[in-house]
Amino acid sequence: MKSLQKYVFIVIVLLFNSCQAPFSSQVSLKKAIEPVYPQESIDKKEEGNVGLLLLVDKDGNVNNVEVQKSSGYEALDKSAVNYGYKLQFNPLRFKNPLEQCWIRWEVGFRANNGRGVNGGMGRFNVLVFHKTGEYKHESIDAGLDCLDEIADKYCFSIYQTDNSDEINDENLSSFDVVLFLNTSGNILDEKEKNALENYIKKGGGFVGIHGASATEDDWEWYGKLIGAHFDDHPVIQEATINVINKEHPSTKHLPQKWIWSDEWYNWKTELDKKAEVLLTVDESTYKGGKHKEFHPVAWCQEFEGSRSWYTSLGHSEACYSDSLYISHLAGGIIWAARMEELIEVK
Repeated sequence: MKSLQKYVFIVIVLLFNSCQAPFSSQVSLKKAIEPVYPQESIDKKEEGNVGLLLLVDKDGNVNNVEVQKSSGYEALDKSAVNYGYKLQFNPLRFKNPLEQCWIRWEVGFRANNGRGVNGGMGRFNVLVFHKTGEYKHESIDAGLDCLDEIADKYCFSIYQTDNSDEINDENLSSFDVVLFLNTSGNILDEKEKNALENYIKKGGGFVGIHGASATEDDWEWYGKLIGAHFDDHPVIQEATINVINKEHPSTKHLPQKWIWSDEWYNWKTELDKKAEVLLTVDESTYKGGKHKEFHPVAWCQEFEGSRSWYTSLGHSEACYSDSLYISHLAGGIIWAARMEELIEVK
């Protein structure tokens, strides 16, 4: 499963082996920084992608930067190189530590007022966790690609992993939102559970997608964080979703009656009354529901100083190429990050 680091306009693309300093995907950004554009590029409104090779040492310092693909603008290329040297990564973590390794980054610049796209708004970091202990959704890869596109559009960084070792106090402190994408089963040990609890209590945001509610069934605290635990579901079929809250960033773009095909999750317990229901499904429009009059499928809540947003939608690959669903996810992530103003400008 792939692991990416993305920062505002940065995408790590496919990595390959080198006979000298090896290439690696096991590199995570320690601190996001703001790109600075040359005035001449701002005046000319230049924009373009610059492909960089970064040589990162075991302490996370960038020791060499090479331009592999030019933007077509000399000033932007030079700015990208300067930007690359200023990046600081977390120390390399390997079973056999390397002295240094190469990573390939593609930096996309859109010169405006000297800050990022949309005046620099959207500067936040998201950890996407997709480990599975039981059922593994075939749509995970499609979900990862979809989240990459959302991060590009709204200019935030994203780091994707299925390694539960990443759920630790030090690493989580670098992120504004932790997102569980179609996780399943018991996937965290006690130390990792404590790290997630600490992160939430410090105000970090949480997003759960679909199978995230079929995760850590025996962990009471997690059940409260996500809102409800999965019980079962009928066969995939079309049904009508009712939009309960049209003002939320994750639902304001949706039609009042949304026809959608998915796994309609039944819940083991009722949703906590403190949670705000965003979407429900009309059980009269499909077969196999167990909640009859009120069946929530997406909700949000303030929880222990954090914001938690969950949608049970997202079983199939087709979901992650649907424009309405993509906007639904984007709004949930942005709300959890407390950056709702981003929805207004898109």
